[in-house]
Amino acid sequence: MQANIEPMLDWKDCAAVKRVPGRVSGAWVFIGTRVPVRALFENIEAGATVDKFLEWFPGVSREQANAVLEQAEKSLASTSLVRLINRLCLRFRECSRPPSLSFRKALKKIL
Repeated sequence: MQANIEPMLDWKDCAAVKRVPGRVSGAWVFIGTRVPVRALFENIEAGATVDKFLEWFPGVSREQANAVLEQAEKSLASTSLVRLINRLCLRFRECSRPPSLSFRKALKKIL
């Protein structure tokens, strides 16, 4: 099973990577290398450690790998939160009564 995380994430805010159309098929790569970001996730998914990945791809720094992992964590967390909020809002639109005041207050806190 191949890691399919890259298309779901927003890499434009990650200073450790870049994408140049026409280079490496337009994939997001670690800056200063031709190593695609997806290579990190594919190797981790296959059981490699970050240390092994850095050994196999010496052009990638630990700081770059950490920045990518942190960006992935932030992006996935916000994506999950948006999905949860959308599901909750859909449920309340289908409900015959309006959401409770406590639910609306809780929703405002996380938004």
